[in-house]
Amino acid sequence: MKVKQALITSLVAATVLILGTAAPSVASAASNKPIIVGSKNISESKTVSEIYALALEHEGYKVTRKLEYQKQLDSEKVRQSLE
Repeated sequence: MKVKQALITSLVAATVLILGTAAPSVASAASNKPIIVGSKNISESKTVSEIYALALEHEGYKVTRKLEYQKQLDSEKVRQSLE
């Protein structure tokens, strides 16, 4: 159960980070400002963030990776914001 919750939290956190940074840049992939892709210090989060980073780079975006992101996200607040 704990692993499942960690996976869900990681996916939500990665999605929020991607959407929060990618949405303003969608109009111009050639922008000089890199998109920051972060992950928590668990393998599932690292894997998902790397998939997002590679997909963005494939589309021409500049990506900065912030692996093992230390700021803790309150998963309940994240879930409420997505509703």
